[in-house]
Amino acid sequence: MKLNLPANKINKNMEQFTKSKKNKSFKNSPPSFNKVSFKDNLNAEQFNIVNNINGSMIVIAGAGSGKTRTITYSVAKLIESGVEPSEIMLVTFTNKAAKEMLERVKTLLGKEPNGIWGGTFHSLANRFIRSYTHLVGLKSRYTIIDQIDSHSLIKLCIEDSLPNYKLMNFPNAKRCFKIFSYKINTNRSIKQVLEWKYPYLLKEKVINNLEIIFSKYNERKIQNNLVDFNDLLVLWNRLLDEKEIAHTIAEKIKYILVDEYQDTNFIQAEIILKIAQINQNIMVVGDDAQSIYSFRGANFKNLLSFGEKLKNLKKHKITYNYRSTPEILDLANNSIKNNRIQFHKTMKTVRKSSVKPKYVVVYNEKEQAKFIVQKIIDCIKQGFNLSEIAVLYRSNYHSIILQKELQANAISFEVRSGVSFFEQAHIKDVLAHLRIIVNPYDELSWNRIFKIIPKLGMKSARKIFNKIKQLKDPLKKLNISNIYDPDLKETKISKQAINNLINYLKPFEKCSLDSKPSLVLQKTKNSIKLYLQRNFENFNDRLSDIDALIELSQEFKAISSFLDHLNLNNSELSNNVKTMEDDGDGNNRLVLSTIHKAKGLEWKIVFIISLSEKLFPSSHISKDQLDIEEERRIFYVAVTRAKDDLYLITPQSAQSYNKINYLNPSRFVIELDPSLYELRDYSNDSLDNNTFKPDPILGKKKDKIVNKEQAISQFTTADKLLKRKN
Repeated sequence: MKLNLPANKINKNMEQFTKSKKNKSFKNSPPSFNKVSFKDNLNAEQFNIVNNINGSMIVIAGAGSGKTRTITYSVAKLIESGVEPSEIMLVTFTNKAAKEMLERVKTLLGKEPNGIWGGTFHSLANRFIRSYTHLVGLKSRYTIIDQIDSHSLIKLCIEDSLPNYKLMNFPNAKRCFKIFSYKINTNRSIKQVLEWKYPYLLKEKVINNLEIIFSKYNERKIQNNLVDFNDLLVLWNRLLDEKEIAHTIAEKIKYILVDEYQDTNFIQAEIILKIAQINQNIMVVGDDAQSIYSFRGANFKNLLSFGEKLKNLKKHKITYNYRSTPEILDLANNSIKNNRIQFHKTMKTVRKSSVKPKYVVVYNEKEQAKFIVQKIIDCIKQGFNLSEIAVLYRSNYHSIILQKELQANAISFEVRSGVSFFEQAHIKDVLAHLRIIVNPYDELSWNRIFKIIPKLGMKSARKIFNKIKQLKDPLKKLNISNIYDPDLKETKISKQAINNLINYLKPFEKCSLDSKPSLVLQKTKNSIKLYLQRNFENFNDRLSDIDALIELSQEFKAISSFLDHLNLNNSELSNNVKTMEDDGDGNNRLVLSTIHKAKGLEWKIVFIISLSEKLFPSSHISKDQLDIEEERRIFYVAVTRAKDDLYLITPQSAQSYNKINYLNPSRFVIELDPSLYELRDYSNDSLDNNTFKPDPILGKKKDKIVNKEQAISQFTTADKLLKRKN
């Protein structure tokens, strides 16, 4: 789409746009800001960056190195040098991060520098597009729709264009939206997206229909003056293709700073380069070693290839880590060096030597949970707060057995990996199969099962359930086709739907209250697998969740006792109940988190669990070198969350269905130099008898700084450095 607009109109739009920022030029009458002592508050690497802010620059900022500090001081330096706030753009990935950085700039300068373009890609895109709506085919008061609204609109398009889509095994609206998003944000065709993410959908008819729905969805948005989050980036990028507009924007925005550049996707990288190519004043900050979001479309190669189209690119590295001990940092460096595609760097510590990380081998995940609980109790006795400790894992289901053990020992915890395990839709769906065996008149559970049956609508389902209520032992009788005579024959339930229901329930025909729950759950997993694949983006992870549920059920001999246990205990697990004394404000809880959720955070003591092949790295990733290297980066991110003490734990076995699977240690542990950790092998011991020796736990005293020339004494983290008064 070519956009044409007279130059005077472009300038007028931009003038109005700039005026809307309510920022007054202060070149002639600069406001009184604090004098910032840059050299006294930055280490040599940081100061060199802040003091040479002009031109094109890439900053590789390692974990715990004061990345945010470097960016905020750079903004302060520009303003102190006479650059107007409205000439600075600060791009982040969350509005929270932008707000925090701008607040820090305000603290440094002593007052708020009004007018800085701070925000996410999407929020900034919206502000630009509002000034040029008529150029991109929109009316001035367009509406931004969220994902749920997008799903609803796509569903309407599917129903209009493909009335029999339910019979065609066509992806649902949520899946379609994902496909369209990947197409836009990774610059792939729909066929390429299916090859990459959804190979089971790779059929010519499906591809053609997706193209039709994509076109219809875009038409509907234009007709209704709607914009989704993908459109914000597409339209901003399109505006920048117009030289007049691009030059006008570049004249107004003279300096660009981008945080977490390794997490940009194709279109975000294009936007930044188009603006930067004109005035060349851009600083992108990131760490390829912490790029762990390719599943969202992020491409760390944007960071590696940055500057190919920019003149005289300056490359800087921030390598002094303020967070971790030398021993933890040595282990992290030793791990990430195995990645072939990266900016090579060695992180250096400013902290004194301490204890080595511990590599702990246990027999299975139950013993893993017992070990962690015993260590946490030991930490509490030595004066540590629970909130200073975290357990990190690759996937949600890795923590289920640990949650039970924590609850049994009255240890308060919070789960930061999303919805509670037992509140997840697919887990509720699976448990519904057990519930109708115990109580065949449970309407809520039947409704969960009915929605799984192809071609069975809710109206028909209600008629079937009305019949169920009249039957004795309905689960068995529903498998006899004559149940539909005479009452149900008069309804409009299709024969295919009836047959689908009968066939689906056949595996459960002989199940009873006394059936072993693990056997019934395995039958359920086999039955529900296709439904999960069709309806959920991460269906492999959901199947792993079911495996975890099966393992959890192994100790129960009957369905009834297993369900009773869940009913009596799950509310506490779901609410992450506090049963120990806390610090008075309810925040003194052990943190359980996926590694992705833990990025950017830190704790004094960190446990990384389930470090076994097929668990970490995940069994669901391909053997492609790029995927393996991303898994190693995830491990690196986990290791670098630890400040004082680190435990790497490998269970040697996992129970699945009715057999024990023996697991090899994770390759990420095997490839480590053994001299960098202490090995603790409890694989032949039961931890019930406290057979392990307690490790010495670090005290509460602050560490001394090793290199006083590179760091400010008495401060151990970049955040504390920022709080120092000038």
